[in-house]
Amino acid sequence: GKIIQNVLEQFFPQFIIVRAGYDGHKKDSISHLNITTEGFYKFTEILKFFSNEFSENKLLFILEGGYNHQAIKESVFASLNSLTDENINKQAFPFSEKIYTYIKNELNEIFQEKWYIL
Repeated sequence: GKIIQNVLEQFFPQFIIVRAGYDGHKKDSISHLNITTEGFYKFTEILKFFSNEFSENKLLFILEGGYNHQAIKESVFASLNSLTDENINKQAFPFSEKIYTYIKNELNEIFQEKWYIL
């Protein structure tokens, strides 16, 4: 977290974009980084804190990769649970009305004067 904090203090970004590649998960055989699902949750918590401190909570995750489908699923849910401060029902995803409404409302607030979000 200290390295990220130092960079953010120098840049003071208007928003933070995360290239969310989950191939660092311990179940993924590519990177051997051995990050746990809980580790991705905690990393998201740190990013939420920094986005609040530096960029008015403007934080965007872009899913990039990972090679173990179970690890990707677990890690994405961990990140979403952190971002929403809730335990998202894994069985309902991706068709959860709650998630759709949450994302729609967040996007509408961010882009209300530029785009119309369905």
